[in-house]
This record gives sequence, C-alpha cells and structure tokens, in this order.
Amino acid sequence: MLLHFGRVERFITKLKAVNEVVLNFNSSEEVAYIFTEDNAIAWSEGLGSLLNTIVERGCSSLQVRGLLKIMDVYREVTVMSPRSQPPSLLSRLKNLFTSAEFAPTPSVLAGQTWKYERNPHTNWSFSAPKDILTEFSPQAIAHSSLTHLTIGTKSFLCPPLLQWTYSALSTSPITDLTIEDVDFFGATWSILSDLLPQAAPGLKGLKLRKCRGLSDKQVTQFIKGFPKLERLSLEQLSSPWTDGLNPFANSSNAVLPALARLTTLRGEAKWILPALTSYSASFPALQNLQIVFSRGVRRSWTIVGDSDVRALDDRCLLAELTKLGPNPKFSVDIELLAPEDIVSWMRQATEPITASGGTPEWMDCVSGIIVVVDKRLEWSHEWKVKDTIRQWYQQFPRLKKLIIKSMVNEGYVVRSVEQFCQLKMSKVVKGLEDFEVNGRRWELSAE
Repeated sequence: MLLHFGRVERFITKLKAVNEVVLNFNSSEEVAYIFTEDNAIAWSEGLGSLLNTIVERGCSSLQVRGLLKIMDVYREVTVMSPRSQPPSLLSRLKNLFTSAEFAPTPSVLAGQTWKYERNPHTNWSFSAPKDILTEFSPQAIAHSSLTHLTIGTKSFLCPPLLQWTYSALSTSPITDLTIEDVDFFGATWSILSDLLPQAAPGLKGLKLRKCRGLSDKQVTQFIKGFPKLERLSLEQLSSPWTDGLNPFANSSNAVLPALARLTTLRGEAKWILPALTSYSASFPALQNLQIVFSRGVRRSWTIVGDSDVRALDDRCLLAELTKLGPNPKFSVDIELLAPEDIVSWMRQATEPITASGGTPEWMDCVSGIIVVVDKRLEWSHEWKVKDTIRQWYQQFPRLKKLIIKSMVNEGYVVRSVEQFCQLKMSKVVKGLEDFEVNGRRWELSAE
C-alpha cells in the first residue's frame, strides 16, 4: 500500500491545485494485527506525506474511507482524573522546573482522564520506543484551505492518524465535519468528545452517520463540545451491544444540548422528538427541520399495534408535528427510503388516507419531501402510475419541495431514478417551487 501512497502523492504533486479529493481505500482489506515498529512508522509517514501534499495543494474538501490496514498501534487506557486527587510533590516540582507547561506541544496520546499506550499484541522492536504520530506539516498549516472533512475510517480517529486529524481541525478553516461508517467499543468516543471540540470549538456543521458503539449520553456530550453549530445531522447511530442487557434502556437519554445558532437539524425520531418539545428555548434560530424515516414512513403512521420502540417514537413525533399547525416557525422536511417497487410503495402509503377520506393533520406542516433510492426502480409492471403518484404527493397540501436522489453511485440506479422522474413524475407534480433529481433542479412540465 505504501507504493500506492507514493504514486498518488507524485501525481498530486504535478497538479497546480486540487479542490475536492476522495480517498476510497479498500474497506474489506484484511487488518494487520502483527507488524513491526518500522512498518508502523513507514505507514504513518507515507500516509501523512500524501495527506499533507493534498492539503498543501489547496484542497477544500477531503473525504477518506476504508483504510483499515494498520490501526492497532495504540490502545486507550482510562486513568483517574487529576481533579479527583491532589497532585504529588514530585509532579509539582516537575511542573515548576519544566518549560513544557509554557510551550506545550499538542499531543493526542494523553489527556486528563485517559492516555494511549502501545498495544502489547504488536511486534515491537527491541530499540527504545518512540511516539508514532502522523504530523500535519508546516507547509500544510501555512497553505491549508480545508473547509470540509469527511472521516469514514476508524484509522483517522485513533493514533497515529488521530494526531493528523486533530492538527487539521485546529489549524485549518474547517467548517463542516462528517464522521460515518465507524465503530468503537470502550472509551474512544469519550476521548473524541474531549479532543475534537478542543481542536475545533467553532465548528459550524457536524454530521454523524452510521456510527456504532456510542451511547446516547456520549452523543449528547460530543455535540455539547460544539456550541456554535449551525447544522447538525444524526442518522443511524447505534448504541453499544451492552445497552441491550439493560431492561430499562430506552430513548429517554436521546436529548440534544441547547444550540443557540442551530438553523438546520436533521435526524431520526429518536433525536427529533425531544427537540420538538423544547425547540423555542433550545434552538431559537431553527429554520429547517429534516426528519429521517429510515424504515419508511407508512409503518410509522398506519400500524397502531406495533410495540417496537422506534415505531412508538415515530408516532409520538407525528403527534408533536400536529401541534405545530399548518404554519410552523420553521420548514419541515421528511426523508423517506423508497424500495425498488416505488409505485406500489406510494399506493400503499395512500390507501389508509383514501379509505378515511382525509389526511392526518401532521401532513399540513410538511413543506419538503426527500425520497432516497438505493436500488434500481421498477415500474413497468404497474398500472395507473401517474394517478398513484398524484394521490401520493397530494397528501401534503403545503408541499413546496420534492427531492429524489440515489444514495448509491451506480449508473443503472441513477438512470432508473432519472427515467422515472422524466417519464412519470415531472408531468404530475405541478405547483412545486423546487423539483430536484440527483442533485439537479428540474423544470416541471406544463402539461
């Protein structure tokens, strides 16, 4: 892999500038649990050189995914907080006569309640050990234009690469941070709740997606470290498996901290429900609320006997939306995951409404719908397609915006979405202010 790092770095060096860079490593690559100190140093320095070259060339958006080859260099150890016990005489003498206190070098290897130490399972050399940390180069610090950082790998949240992440956040003009597709067990999330806010307290946008192993309290604590957030997105966050052993575990701990500058909040019912009950005090600047129904909205409002906790959260949320009335202080968007048989899905969603002769009151406050597709759409076998689409979207009398997008970058899926919208939807969904397909605004047919 080091050879590939070098090849990519040499290619980027030849470019005058780069804007957006996506490093998508093989996420299924076998993790190396046994490696030498020289291997770890070479890996850290090689990848660090590549990352620094990207930043030095003016990259504004960096996404990194996969990269699981070597990440077991350190392990976290919880230590007693110094606040809970007085410092020893020896430690006070050291602080008195050392200059390190006055000119500290930021390091991610130790904090007040934790530290990282070498993993004993790795094959270290017999020479004196040294800290292995991926440094942010002085040239990168001087030329960094990085504003968006997406971390889709555990490696960037553990040393040695955690040092690069910390330095990038603290020295670059980063406004938006995304952490996705990572899982940890233990104290790591609590450590990150200390480190990352310390590096970027002025962060404006935060997105957590498909993160596993963090409790609701850890999510709350993590978000609390960014009081200047304007955009927050929470999706598919999974608690540690040990939470399932607690019979009293429920969604009551999913409480967001007050964020005075927050304008956009996106998440599932578990997080949105408590936010709605106190939004005036907690989010006075809120302009847009996006609710993600990851299992499909039909189950949420039609199945009454479902005792699943998430279904109960969904129904309670819909009841809270009803209280907002037809003219809420902020716009409300709902995001739905549609199956490949999208017409049948739309028909099933309208059947309870048609039978009752009216629409639920909560639909009055919805001004935007986002339909997400992850499979190729099939509709040629369906009948009265346009009528079904019309009945589906007319459930929302104040709908102004409709977005349909593919969540996978597969050509046949993207094409099926665009063909469906062009042949069937564009002639039906009239009166909308905005109709967007796969990131592009479409003009609606006048027919």
